[in-house]
Parts: sequence; C-alpha cells; structure tokens
Amino acid sequence: MSTSISINDIPNYVLVFSFKNDNFYYIESNASAQEALKLKYQDLNQLLLCDIFPDAKHTSLYDNIIQVYTSEIALEVDLKIQNDLHCSKIQKLSNNNIIIYFEKIQKCIHLQNNIDYLPQMAHIGHWKWDMLKDTITWSDEVFKIFGEEPQSFKPTFDKFLSYLNKEDQQKIQEVINNSIQTKQPYKIEHQIIQKNGFIAYAQGSGSVEFNEQGQPISVMGSVFDISKSKESLDALKASEEKFRKVAEVSLTGIFLYKEYYTFVNEAFSKMTGFSQEELLHKHVWERVIQPEPQTIKKTAKRRLKGELFPQKYNDIVFLHKNGQKRTLRVLTQTLFYEGSFGGLGTILDITDVLETEDRLKLLVQAIEQTDEMIRITDKNGTNTFVNDALISHTGYMESELIGQTNRIFKSNLYDEGFYKNLWKTILSGQTYKHVIINKKKNGELYHEDMTITPILDKNNNITNFVATSQDITSRIKMQEELKLLAITDNLTGLSNRHQTHKELDTKIAKFHRYNDSFALLMIDIDYFKRVNDNFGHDVGDYVLQELSNIITKQIRENDHFSRWGGEEFLIVLPKISLEEAYEVADKIRSLIENYSFKNIDSITLSIGVTTIKEKDTKESLLKRVDDALYEAKRKGRNRVVSD
Repeated sequence: MSTSISINDIPNYVLVFSFKNDNFYYIESNASAQEALKLKYQDLNQLLLCDIFPDAKHTSLYDNIIQVYTSEIALEVDLKIQNDLHCSKIQKLSNNNIIIYFEKIQKCIHLQNNIDYLPQMAHIGHWKWDMLKDTITWSDEVFKIFGEEPQSFKPTFDKFLSYLNKEDQQKIQEVINNSIQTKQPYKIEHQIIQKNGFIAYAQGSGSVEFNEQGQPISVMGSVFDISKSKESLDALKASEEKFRKVAEVSLTGIFLYKEYYTFVNEAFSKMTGFSQEELLHKHVWERVIQPEPQTIKKTAKRRLKGELFPQKYNDIVFLHKNGQKRTLRVLTQTLFYEGSFGGLGTILDITDVLETEDRLKLLVQAIEQTDEMIRITDKNGTNTFVNDALISHTGYMESELIGQTNRIFKSNLYDEGFYKNLWKTILSGQTYKHVIINKKKNGELYHEDMTITPILDKNNNITNFVATSQDITSRIKMQEELKLLAITDNLTGLSNRHQTHKELDTKIAKFHRYNDSFALLMIDIDYFKRVNDNFGHDVGDYVLQELSNIITKQIRENDHFSRWGGEEFLIVLPKISLEEAYEVADKIRSLIENYSFKNIDSITLSIGVTTIKEKDTKESLLKRVDDALYEAKRKGRNRVVSD
C-alpha cells in the first residue's frame, strides 16, 4: 500500500523547475514557498528561475543547478539566495525536473564573504555546446581550469581536445557519443595539460538535449578541478599501502571492521586458524565464547555509530578453527575511515602465557626460577647464594655479593623504621612482600618487586631466607603513564571529563561539610565546527591547544581547568564569589577575542557562570552552568552569562 505525499506536506520551502530552451521554467511550489517569496500563485506561472531569483546567475545557485542537472547527483548546499532565505538542497527528479529546497535563516549566522564566488572557489565551471550552430560557450572558471585567461579566445571542441592527452581525447569523444546514443548523462575524469605544462586533473559531467524528433541539439555540462582531491587521494592510498605493509609483517594481530572484518593481517589469521578471506565474511563477535557474543555485538554496533570507549585490554576466549579454545588479549578503538565509523584492533594470543603463569605459581619459591633475581641469605641476612639474573641485573660480580648483606643495594630512600618492620615480619616466620626501590652498582635506581620467604628446619627454626624479585621499573613507569593518561586529555594536557567529575565530587562534598564555596565556568568555542570544516582538523587542534595554554596562564594554581569534551571546557574556581567569577570569565572571553590565532580570523567564546548552592548536587550544578552557557549562545555568543 503506497501513501501519496502532497508537496504542501514538505516542511521546507520548495520550488520545482523544468529545463527547456536553455532556461529553467517554474512548474510548481508549495504554499509556504509562495508565502516566503510574497508572490501569488498566478504571479509564478510561466516565470523563469531568474525572474524569481534575479541574482541566480551571478551567484553559485545557477552553477549548482546546472551541475545537478548534468550530473544527476543531488547537492546539499548552504547558499543565501534572497534576503533571509537560503537554499539547502538541489535535486533532480526522475522526470528530469529540478526541485529546490530553501528555508529562512534563523539562528544560524551564515558566512557572507565570497559566497557569490563559491563556484570559483570550488573550481567548478560550466559550458554548453550548441550542436546546431556548432558554437561552444565556456564560463570564466572553465578558462581558469584550463590555465587560460577568462574569455581570452573563442572556444571550440578541437581547442578543448588540444588540452587533453591522446588517450583522454578518445575517451571524451566516446563518452559523448555514448551519451548521445543512450540519451543518458555522462561523467568522466581526465587530465588537463595547461599552457604552462602543468598537468591538472578534472571531473567532467554533461547531458545531451534532444529536439522533438529525437535529434541531439546541444550538450551542456560542468567541469570540476579535482587536482587537490586527487593528490590527497594518492597520498591516502600511499598511507594505506604503508599501513598494510607494516601490518602484514607484524607479529601482533591487526584488524579493521565495520559490519564485517574489512582487513585482517596474516598474524591475526594464524591466531584464529581462518584464512584472511574467510575472516572477511565474519562478524567480530563470531567464534567468541567469553564474554557472551551478544555483549561483543552490542559494543561493536555502538562503535559503528561513533561511540568512544576507554582504551583498555580485554581478554576473550575464541574458538579456533581447529576447535581449540584460545585466550586472546584485544585492544580496540573507534576509528573513522572511508566515510563511516568502524573499529581498529590489535590482538595477542596469550593462551600459552596464561598457562605458563599458572605453572609458575606452583614454583614461585623454587630455585629454578632463573628468570627472576634470587638471593639466599643466612638468618643474619648475609648472602650465601645469588643467581646469574641478579648478577646481570645489578652489575655486581658474584664475589662482590657473597658474604655481604643486602645493605649493598640500599637506595637511602627509606628510614630505619622501614627495615625494622621488614625484619620483624620475616623473623616472625611470615613471608614479606613489597616493592622496594634499590640501587645498582652504577648508582641507577630500580623498582624491585620482592618476596622474602623464611626457610624453616624440621623444628620450625629459621635457617635461611630466600628472596625472589623482579625489576618492575618499566611497569611502574607504564602504570604512572597510564594513570596520567586516564585523567588527562591527550590533545591539550588538561584534566579530562572523568577526572573533572571526581574533582566536582570532592569539591561538592567539602562544600556540604566545610562550606567551602566555589564557582564553575563552562566555556564553549563559538562556531568551532567551522574552524574544522574551513581550515582542517590540524588547525582545530592547534586552536584547542593554544586556547588551553592561554587560559591556563590566566587562572590560579589551585583552579581546576579541564577539557569537558569537544570544544567545551570547565573551570572550577575555589573560594570565589559569583561576581568575581564573572570577572574572570569575561577577562578570558576578552583575551581570546583579541588574540591573534594563526591562519584564522578570530575565535570567540560563550561562557556560562554559576556558584555552588546549598542544595546542589553535581547534576543540578552542571545543568545550571550549562543553561547559563546556552543562554550566552542564545543571546548571540561571545558573551558571559551567569545564573
């Protein structure tokens, strides 16, 4: 059962035009469009596009309509076309009519500078070949794309071909002839050999117009300079090739996935027993035994929607192709590539490692643990045996250690009370476990994860002590780095959202207990998306980093400054009134407004300000400051609003 939709049901303002006799003629519109244009229905009949929009040919509107008509590909645009109206979409219908969607500009403030020159900025030109008169007209941009001064000569088809290599000359004639025969639009990519010898790359599209007798009378098309995008694409392909080469020689399993695996390296294939081709037809949750496959599936689906997760290793049990259960350690992150979100993961088979660890637990006090540092002392602490691992790691010779006590390793970082507690524990017959910072022969400090076990005779008297240890300096450093990463925003070095939640919990608890008041500033960069869209994410990252550095220098050492997410920041200001917090916020706003950022005109901030109140929870406090920020935006941005 089909449902008929009236043109008046479309929420946008809509105009429909047909193309004939080299012009776009009005066909119909919805009532809201007529009202917006302040025209009566009878006024619109038999009008041309340029009658309704007089500046159409002087702006990018006409060029975009030509492009859609010839390429049959809809365009999402944002073009001011008349007073407070802007065009949002242009689409070609199945009956070859053109439908234009437009709406009123309300909250959005659109860029006006250079809007009339968008086709030139985008390097899009249009042309027409009148086959009956054998005349060709080019727009100025076509001349520029071909490396010529606009309208510097009368274009001909032979002149056009002279800019192409022989292979492209043949291709362009074939696609035009095919378009005439099939009466279908064409699209082609080709090189352009400019007058100065520079080779540019262009994408051309066009369609043939026929008379009532079915004879071709004209060809109309557009040409788009794709040189830069092709360079970027070539660079991307080279980067992808490097990735694949590195991935294929890696001993770590590497995979990419969307709905199915899209890439797996040889190491991943060997770990699972499946060929690379077989894996490309599987979902990431297939063959997983633990955790539940549905759990893996839900997480994978959320990644495909762009959701980010904390980066941590997860161990899964995977059913190998041969039926064995293998334990795999996986680290996955959300990745945007090829136009949509997916997952990138690394994987290690730790089955053998886990089995070895289980066996080592049974032998933890055995001399055979030669991969650990081992020393045996008498009951007074004098070394009677040291293994090669200890000798190699500390730099001492065996003769320098035998007969000496372990004071030789002291780092002088502990007081006598520390060592008294150690001796008290082991002399009572208990095992002592601790991470101790000791010193090598060359003076280098290292973290030693040490276990000292008393050895008892048949009468339960202590005869010796066995100390087994490992150097965990690298692990300690990694833990410290991971701890820092867990609370820090990677880009700006500020506290992240997770750490700020903890800070707010602490501050609110102290307020309710000790009445320690504080203020909260929520900062948002105005129109930050435009920075990324217009200048690229590298410039966007630079703005975030530079802004963070500027604000950090303006606040107190005990103020908590964090990146709340995206282009939003949060500042917790202890022991400060609302008025004082407002002054701090406005100072920051003014400073950023007047700061000269590289490559961009200016950056402004909208800031919400509030202070903790008696019955506040974290949620109510954050909502209030967020409401203040929203009010600052609503009032026009680049301002501070307090509750």
